[in-house]
Amino acid sequence: MSTQTIIDFIGNLFGPWHCCTARRKVISLDQGNPAQRQGREVRIWRLKALKFSSRHWEASTYQGIVIVRAETEANARRLATQAFWITTDKIPLQEVPANPWIHSWLVAAEVLEGSQYDPDGDEEILFPLATSRAGWIGA
Repeated sequence: MSTQTIIDFIGNLFGPWHCCTARRKVISLDQGNPAQRQGREVRIWRLKALKFSSRHWEASTYQGIVIVRAETEANARRLATQAFWITTDKIPLQEVPANPWIHSWLVAAEVLEGSQYDPDGDEEILFPLATSRAGWIGA
């Protein structure tokens, strides 16, 4: 069973409000062992929310700074998208909100050089810290 299938199953089983922590842990399981990543540089990324007036923020449970350990910006955005995604209502004649973490015009991404976070380890969200069902702690 692929990681995406597991994530979809968890989302369907518990709904988006109850599975943010479960999604984060399942995502980490698919990264493989560090030996398979030899030669690939893992970086620490800071994702910073922009343009809070956008309706797309309705599709996210969190709007603060996110610190992610990931090989690429795309992977960092994917992890944030999967961790903070929620469904939204469609309003007639308006664009359906999409999770903002994938959009560069809504979220800035930069590599943190010399940060306090260890670049060794699986791709995962390092900040904010996940709690069980209570949401996210941080910012």
